Amino acid sequence: MRISIKITEHLNSALQNSGDCHVASLLAMTALKKVKRMKLKSIVSAGLAKMDCVTREEFEAQAKILERTQAKLNALEKELDAIIRQKQ
Repeated sequence: MRISIKITEHLNSALQNSGDCHVASLLAMTALKKVKRMKLKSIVSAGLAKMDCVTREEFEAQAKILERTQAKLNALEKELDAIIRQKQ
């Protein structure tokens, strides 16, 4: 927050000296919004990193791998059941 206050103060003083208060306030608001957006983005990114999230592409790739593995496991279970039945 201190950074945004300093940015605002600097822009206000620089532009008020030129006599255009409206432009100064618009630039100050834009700078504040940018700082807030950057802070929010970093907070969200940190939260997502802690949650160990993956991208949609990674998720879909892992889902396909899981599907193939499940199919192989089912086939092996059928083979094992057939072998067990033959031995009995």
